[in-house]
Amino acid sequence: MCKNKILLIGTLPPPYQGQPIAFASAFFVLNKYYTCKVLTTSFKSEFFIHSIYKFFRYFFLLPIYLIFFRPEKIYFLCSRTLIGGFRDVYLLIIVYLTNIKIYNHLHGSDFNIYINN
Repeated sequence: MCKNKILLIGTLPPPYQGQPIAFASAFFVLNKYYTCKVLTTSFKSEFFIHSIYKFFRYFFLLPIYLIFFRPEKIYFLCSRTLIGGFRDVYLLIIVYLTNIKIYNHLHGSDFNIYINN
């Protein structure tokens, strides 16, 4: 029996903080029932040029994963930053053009501040 495919978009630990830990927990559970791929959203790096590389790599890999991995579902963690908001809008626009179901992991910490700013 072939497992359904799900693309997980977020950050796995490290750092060992709430959001990456929750994402890792979701990954370990979903990986039992789906064929999973993870597209990381962490652009942090010791070197600025490597952060820029990771940023553009994400924007390049998203359509590649959608075309070649062909997930039936996408699970993603939304961002609380401006640049992450652009990343999320890009994801939503790309997925809107497909018939892929998308699931957003909303988190409450600082969410009201993000909406009001």
